Amino acid sequence: MQTHTNGTLFLRLLLNKFSTVKPDALAKAIPKEDVEALEAHRVAHNDPSVMLFRPKEWLTSIDSSWLKPTVEKMAKPLQEVYKKAFPKQFGNPKDPQIAYSDAMQEFLIQFLHTSWAETEAPPKGLLPHWEMSPLLDLSKSEILDIIDLLAMYDLVEEMRQIVDKKLLQAVLQHLSTEQQQYLRALLRQKSRQTSTSISVRELLKEGNKFPQMLHKLGLQRLSFALSGASDDFLWHILHTLDLNRAKFLQNHIKKEEVPNQTPQALVQVQHIIHFLKTETAP
Repeated sequence: MQTHTNGTLFLRLLLNKFSTVKPDALAKAIPKEDVEALEAHRVAHNDPSVMLFRPKEWLTSIDSSWLKPTVEKMAKPLQEVYKKAFPKQFGNPKDPQIAYSDAMQEFLIQFLHTSWAETEAPPKGLLPHWEMSPLLDLSKSEILDIIDLLAMYDLVEEMRQIVDKKLLQAVLQHLSTEQQQYLRALLRQKSRQTSTSISVRELLKEGNKFPQMLHKLGLQRLSFALSGASDDFLWHILHTLDLNRAKFLQNHIKKEEVPNQTPQALVQVQHIIHFLKTETAP
């Protein structure tokens, strides 16, 4: 990941927004090392507010599995406070949330943020735009929906070959309504999809593990789509997901695009985002 000094980046955004001083005049007014740091943080954005820490937005933008180890290292009484203040993240999601004041909640989140020993990527609003940028605006559940639908590309060619209606029904009963809709949309397409070599009959022998196997295939396709992405972009996507899925992706994402696979997977993700927004065929 690129290293960023928040203070320098914030100053760069302030200069972008308000400064009317020519670069050479600025170079004479501040130390050389500060000028070099500003040059290293040259960005086109001019909204300093994106650098402001918003506690509740930060807490909901990162899956709790990344934060729980930090909470679990705290003193037991403080752990209990976090569980009661944020049961969805650190306690029993079914427990009622203790009505701490907004100020108290923000203090607790600020303390957690300070205690969390991880270098963070720049804010999403500062990242360069590219094909996968819409993923930054999605929640964990929405990204999981994309993963589940990506697996339909591995299933579609196998399904074209099945004539046994009982076998078809056995497959469909393991799919969500959205997966069934998307699979039917793919089956209507004339073009063939590149898929992994899978056997529906063999997968069905796993019983209830069938959806999990499909989900893993979808994760693999997402890793192709994300190969070649910047470290900062990946940081946000991985931290939106839970640790287990993030580790799988980290193990499969390549530094460079995977020939043939990455361009195809990029298009597939874009089609699925469109499908989920419009509920129409890609």
